[in-house]
Amino acid sequence: MNSVHPYLFLQPSPGIGLWAMAGYGSGDVRYDERHGNTEASMRMLSGGVKVPLARSGAFGLALNGDAFTVGMSAEDGRREGSASRARALLEASWTGGGLKLATQAGARYDGGDADTGGGGETGASVGCAGHGLDLDLRGRLAFGSGNHREWGAALRLAFDPGTRGEGFRLAVSPRHGHDRNGIHGLMDARTLRMMTPTAGREWRLDAEAGYGFKNPGGEGALDGYTRLSADGRNRAWSFGSRYGVSRTLRLGIEGSRNQLPGQDPSLGLRVALDFTF
Repeated sequence: MNSVHPYLFLQPSPGIGLWAMAGYGSGDVRYDERHGNTEASMRMLSGGVKVPLARSGAFGLALNGDAFTVGMSAEDGRREGSASRARALLEASWTGGGLKLATQAGARYDGGDADTGGGGETGASVGCAGHGLDLDLRGRLAFGSGNHREWGAALRLAFDPGTRGEGFRLAVSPRHGHDRNGIHGLMDARTLRMMTPTAGREWRLDAEAGYGFKNPGGEGALDGYTRLSADGRNRAWSFGSRYGVSRTLRLGIEGSRNQLPGQDPSLGLRVALDFTF
């Protein structure tokens, strides 16, 4: 499937963040050996806001809100689906030295063809950084109408001994369940597959290694990387490069190979343009 996803982030004042993203895609979707392929289209729209409420020394309090709607339809009319979600979360955080603690709690409402109705969501994270090492541990629990429950946990360990964006770096992240939410969960490559009832109940591993070069003159920075994502059924390799033309413009290109059991490998290409103003 070929798709385009314009993304906009605004910071009207320190601490306040606004973002919006749209998307549209079309291409072939494979049902099974008996039904073959069919043309399908995807469309989505999302947005969010983060507003600081209070700050006292190392302690902070903020309000987060976001919403999205996504839908897919097949040309033959046999399959069509949609999902939507709106959330409001209160976030408390504490930062001291290289340690950061954060917790979130709030309400959400789900709509569409899957689970619908109101529910709650809570999560917590612990992060520490120092001497080129970053360690982050997070957990998330959500519940909705009926017996709907989802939870997830993730650990991320990153090694970056040099200046940010320069030299060698390595990151490894084992995950279990639905550990992401908001824009991160929506843009995860597994988002559509995770909508199935049995998804999100297994361990996954993400790993990335890269190397960055900076122009001694100050303008231009080149970064190359390779990424592996694997779970009980899927194996995906990605190879990419990002080039910072200036402080305001960055270009990126990424190729990927995805392998599912019993299916031919699928190849993907992603082109990105980041413009800061």
